[in-house]
Amino acid sequence: MSSREYDYIVTLQKTDPRLFDYLGRLMLFFSFVSFAYNGIVSSGKTAIFYFALCTLIVITFLVFRIIRKGPPAFSTPLMVAAVGWFYEPGYYKWLGLLFIVAAIMEKQVKLPREIGVDNEGVTINNFPIKRYGWPQLANVVLKDGLLTIDYKNNKIFQRELESHVSPELEQEFNEFCRARLQQAKAVQTGS
Repeated sequence: MSSREYDYIVTLQKTDPRLFDYLGRLMLFFSFVSFAYNGIVSSGKTAIFYFALCTLIVITFLVFRIIRKGPPAFSTPLMVAAVGWFYEPGYYKWLGLLFIVAAIMEKQVKLPREIGVDNEGVTINNFPIKRYGWPQLANVVLKDGLLTIDYKNNKIFQRELESHVSPELEQEFNEFCRARLQQAKAVQTGS
């Protein structure tokens, strides 16, 4: 999560990365075809550059797939493709930026979402990280494998946990949150 110490860290169920993987493959395929075409219609050093770029995209995709021995990693091949789009003449630079954003977002999409809870409030490791102080919250409850955060602005955040939590730990977490909420309410009312 971060270097900060939390009293509780709740890990939420992972989102399905298949959509991101599909988009990553599509972006790489589109880049590969475009760069291969440019390599065919170009000559000399430009053709060599495009063919080298195609080779690098394939190699980085396969190497990182073999190293990870699991779901494919797209960040490095997307960065390689971004270099190619920045090299393209004209208005293709925005595609390079899109590829860089996709490469950066891969880690965020594929990591499990964690929520840190401490004396100051609740921190959600989104991009960007979101912090909510206890005065902003109406209730925080962990029950039956669900984390529910009820905000004072009538928004509700509810997600399933990644793994089972013992009833004792669930009760301890709920008591901790209830005490912080009561303390924040007392400070706001001045009692």
